[in-house]
Amino acid sequence: MGKYLLFLSNRLQTVLQYRVGFLMMIVTNVFLILAKYFLWQAMYSAEGKLQIAGFSLDEMVLYVLVSSLVYLLIQTNIEHEIAREVMQGEIAVNLIRPVNYLLQKFFISLAYFITNFLFVVVPLILLATIFFPFGSILSYHWIPLSVGILLAFVINFFFSAFSGLIAFWTTNTWGFQMLKLSLISFLSGWIIPLDFFPEYLAKIASILPFKSLVYDPVMIFLGKAGDFNAVAILLLKQGIWLALFSAFGLLMWNRGIRKISILGG
Repeated sequence: MGKYLLFLSNRLQTVLQYRVGFLMMIVTNVFLILAKYFLWQAMYSAEGKLQIAGFSLDEMVLYVLVSSLVYLLIQTNIEHEIAREVMQGEIAVNLIRPVNYLLQKFFISLAYFITNFLFVVVPLILLATIFFPFGSILSYHWIPLSVGILLAFVINFFFSAFSGLIAFWTTNTWGFQMLKLSLISFLSGWIIPLDFFPEYLAKIASILPFKSLVYDPVMIFLGKAGDFNAVAILLLKQGIWLALFSAFGLLMWNRGIRKISILGG
């Protein structure tokens, strides 16, 4: 385990050298959150309703904030790195190291999770509590939210990993990575809650894994996911998606390195 913690430590040191990047991420996310806030505020004013699709304005503001933070936390930033190493042949060097390649990348991804949490998410939460009266934050479901975020992070890690491993079979992974980004941004509930989707699209989104990345954890946090049993079922579904994504990612990895061996790489 020590050698993997070394990968984590090295990447932390690298990421922390770019402090201005964290400031830019904070500013960018503040503008995105404010843009959504004013959009929803205008929509509620135009509709003249206290609730739309089961959300009050205060709940929608909290949904916008928490979904933005969850979306930020689950980013792994490793698909481009994996694709580059495969296409440039650097993967061969990693194969002779006495480490598990995917586990190495997981600990590298943890560095982004930790730094995003400490230097972007925490400041954004502090800013939000100053400007938005959410009431007692202790009334929200922090523990199941934390579990949901961790599961979503690992699911997205494997999704990102096999989007990078596509490079074993194609010299251009940009299209698939853009597709991945679009699917997660839209079907995860980050842009708008799935409750606002047309019925047919909401049904499609409900059977896909993407809503477990953002929508489900946020709804659990807001107390809109149902009782304890309903929450447990959502977390169990996340666990099932995690098992499927990890199995598929490992399958792609094994087939990819077999291809390298066949080609004499």
